[in-house]
Amino acid sequence: REVQPPQQPAVHSFSAAFHSALTAVHAVLSPRAKVPPYYVLNFFNFSREPAMSTRPVSHSVNRTRWLTLIGTIITQFALGSVYTWSLFNGQLSQKLDAPVSQIAFSFGLLSLGLAIASSLAGKLQERFGVRNVAIGAGVLMAVGFFLTAHASNLFMLYLSAGVLVGLADGAGYLMTLSNCVKWFPERKGVISACAIGAYGLGSLGFKFICSYLLSVNSLETTFIIWGGLAMMMIIA
Repeated sequence: REVQPPQQPAVHSFSAAFHSALTAVHAVLSPRAKVPPYYVLNFFNFSREPAMSTRPVSHSVNRTRWLTLIGTIITQFALGSVYTWSLFNGQLSQKLDAPVSQIAFSFGLLSLGLAIASSLAGKLQERFGVRNVAIGAGVLMAVGFFLTAHASNLFMLYLSAGVLVGLADGAGYLMTLSNCVKWFPERKGVISACAIGAYGLGSLGFKFICSYLLSVNSLETTFIIWGGLAMMMIIA
């Protein structure tokens, strides 16, 4: 079973909210009053429970959420690799005997697929779970690159590198990001920055990886290795 991130405290009755309000006012007006600090901090939550950031986190939950962060960073790094696409425009243009502008249009389709899949990521997560969607995204990305390696015309290129890879990238990107943030409600900004930064670094890191692969392998082999590497990083 999937381990769910800790939930936010439930909202209490009006009497509890009123009590918290009076306690907060009393704390402000009477500096010497011995009032637990979380009453003041949690006033706008209308709750008498300590805020999420003040409650101790069990060792198992703490370990799970840090592992989730590491996995998200690795996944985002792999997903960001699609932004190295410009490295392949020239060789694909020669292989398919088509203008570079038509080859580059596949990246436009990839961006469209990314946007569509990102908008559906929440529903996919609710229905299939984070783990299953991540596995599906990794497999779909590998299949997309495999078909790209064997594309013999523009339509095949648009379908594989554009639609399939774009859908896989979009589904994995937003879902893993939002899931990771849920585990760190007290550090949402920092966690989002780590995940998005890894996505951006993926384009830089894979630029060197793909450049090296192109220098020692054929175009087709490079696409297959790229897809397999991305899949392993997403699924692992």
